[in-house]
Formats: sequence, C-alpha cells, structure tokens
Amino acid sequence: MTTPADAHFLRTALRDLADRPLEPDDPRWVADLHVDAGADPTQPLVRGIVWQGDAPALQLLGAVRGGGTSTLLRRLRRDLDATGCRTVLCDLTAHLSTAAPLDRDGVRLAIALAFHDALALDPLLVRDALTLDIGTFLAPALRAAQPQLPGCPEIPAALGEAHDTAVRDLGRALRRWLDDALRHDPDVRGSILRVIGGHRGAVARANAAFFDAGCAALRTHHGADAMPIVLLIDGLDRWLRADADADADGRAWHPLLDLLIAEPDVLRPPGVHAIAAVPAALLPLRPRLAARWPELASSFVGLTPRALDDASARARLRAVVQRRLDVGRLLGSVDRLAPLLDASGGVVGDLLRMLRWLLGRVDALPVADALLAAAIDAFAERAVPPTIDEADGLLLGRLSARTSDRPLTFTAADRARLADLVADGRALPYRANSGRVDWRVHPLALGRAG
Repeated sequence: MTTPADAHFLRTALRDLADRPLEPDDPRWVADLHVDAGADPTQPLVRGIVWQGDAPALQLLGAVRGGGTSTLLRRLRRDLDATGCRTVLCDLTAHLSTAAPLDRDGVRLAIALAFHDALALDPLLVRDALTLDIGTFLAPALRAAQPQLPGCPEIPAALGEAHDTAVRDLGRALRRWLDDALRHDPDVRGSILRVIGGHRGAVARANAAFFDAGCAALRTHHGADAMPIVLLIDGLDRWLRADADADADGRAWHPLLDLLIAEPDVLRPPGVHAIAAVPAALLPLRPRLAARWPELASSFVGLTPRALDDASARARLRAVVQRRLDVGRLLGSVDRLAPLLDASGGVVGDLLRMLRWLLGRVDALPVADALLAAAIDAFAERAVPPTIDEADGLLLGRLSARTSDRPLTFTAADRARLADLVADGRALPYRANSGRVDWRVHPLALGRAG
C-alpha cells in the first residue's frame, strides 16, 4: 500500500511527466539531448535563415514524434531571436483536425489562423490587435460564397474600414467560425475548402495582405525594419501515415510529401522564412522531394535520436527522467530504469508515456518487476503493430542484420516501404557519427512479428 506521502509523490511525478513542450529556461530541459560532440543539428537551420537575409526560405525538420520536437522549436525560437530575427511559433493542431486529410487550402488557412493567434499574444501589438484579424481580411473573399457556407456569419455587401467596430466584430466571428469548422465539423470544413478552392486567387490575395500587415506590425513595434520574420510550424508530425494507395511503380505517397512536391510554399506564406517540423517518415522519401525541389531537399534536416548503444545517449535519456522525478524512490534504483530506456528506442516521448502508465498503477513503492514489464507490454500493444507482411519482414530483416557501419542501399520501393515502417513505429531513424541517418528496427518490433 502507498502512504499519503507516496501518493503526493506519485501525483507530483505524474504532473511533471505531462506531455508538453518545455521552454529553454525550464530546469527539466536537458539542453544537449540533440547535441553530439558539440555539433547541434539545428544550427544549419539558423544559419540558413541568417545567411539568406531578405530571401525568404523554407526549411524542413524531419523529426520522430515524441522526440522533443516542440521543445526544440522553442530553443530555435530563442536562438533565432538572439540573431535579430522575430519568430512566430504556429501549432497547426490547434486549427486542423488530424482525422482530416491534408490539403493545401486547409494547411494554408490553418497557418494563417495560427499566425493570428501568435500575433494576439505579442504584448507590443496590442494597438494593432483590433485590425490584425484574419477574419477581417478574408471577409470580402468569402462574401460571394456565403450561401454555400453553413453557419457562416452574415457578411454585408458593403464592408467598412478595418478599424470599424462592426468590421472588427465580423472578423472575430468569422475567425471563430472558421476555427471551429476546421477542427470539429468535417462537413462544413469540406464546404469551406471547396469554396476556397473555387476562389483561390481572392483568398490567396487576402492571405498575403494579412501576412504583410502582420509582418509590418511586428517590424514596427519591435524596432527593426529589415528584421527577418520566421514561422516555426509545429504539429505536422501528427499526420504520420503514408497513403494506402500506391502509384504505378508501387511506391506509396506520404500525403505531406505530395503536398510539398505540388506546392512547397504552402508552408511558407509570403514575405517570411519558415521552419516546418515534419514527420520522420518523410526522411526516406527525400530523393522524391529532391527530384522536384532540390533546394528544399538540401534544407531538410533530420532531428533523430541517438541509438542507445551509445553510453552518452543513455545518460541523456536518464537525465530527462531524473530531472522530473526521484527515480530511486519510484524504482528502488536508477539501474531498474534500463528496461524502459531500451523499450523506448531512445524516443523521449515514448519513455515518458510508459512512466505515466506506470505511475497511474502503482500500489507500493518501489514498483515491482511485474509492473515494469506490464508498462512495456502496454506500450508495445499501442505503439508497435503486431503483424507484418513478407516484404516488410524482409526489409526489417535487412535492417536488423547489419554488421557494419556501411550505409544500406534502398530502391525507390524500399524507401516507400521504409517510410511506412517509420510511420507506424516498427523502424526508427538514428543519428550516425557521419551525420547520416542510420535506420534500425524498433527494439519491440521483431518480438511482436506475427
């Protein structure tokens, strides 16, 4: 049985293990989690923006979900701001349902809504907040199509100036309606995107005008006329899986890759730089992106964990836990954390997820071996598919049978299949000493093959 003091410890630990990003000054932050021998994989992204100057650029950060991406974007924000940039962090999951398919109009609108939210939180933009409303900019473009938009606030034929109270109120109402429909009402969402698709030119002009006004306000109130403005786009890793359909060569398309190949600037609005965190499942598909947009593929950085056969990687992962809870009190000794470290594959989010499951079921401290094993089994049930087909098994066998540091070679079909394996958790990308990606089987995957 747990004592009242134990219960307080468990509640506090569960709160400290919550799945949320950390700010750079948080004492729980392990600053060198993604740094090897002083080499920071995000610095090329910072240099790419500082050196580009006035030429806006889009860069991609391919990251394992649960690998600390949202926390790292906050460090990027700090580092970029220190160079004289002004960064705006946009979380798309606040404005798009992850159950809905990705499409360019929805993503573009979600980025505008997220940019709007970020501007509203800037204390120096209070005087402009009344006119910097995405709904106000979109009202003229949506007015003609209002009958096709269920629940859309009434948009009068004659709109006043942006500073008019009635126009501001309409803008707020439109923004709330758009936000709610995009996230919660698939039927209305479909209507909105069909209308936008039919009026793409007008909506694109309204979107560009909104970003121009927002960037002008940022530069005015932050005192730097030539200041680069950088969007940090979070949340795209929620769209993990590749499409079920394959092309004529039998190669599956990841929906986000399809979007990037068709129109990469959907992630970089007019006049701004952008760094977008995208799923690690896109990393094997970089050759496809390079064939269409070589400059974008060359700005695609992998943010991947270090394999746990590296002692320093294990030490950093332990530190992530030890800065959040008293491991000795929970487990009896730090050494008993090892099975959970191994089962996580080095992914921070997965390790914390297993610990949260464990904390919710403790009936005595330190926890018993059986409960540790149950936490790993429960994670494996949720995170790693239990069956594989023959082709998947052959590719996983190649990954697990490697005996040297020589990189494996993949056909285009192999790469598409590898992207699927990364998306569903059976394979993981790791950082190798050479800077390349080292593909390995998730430690729980082969044991669950059926």
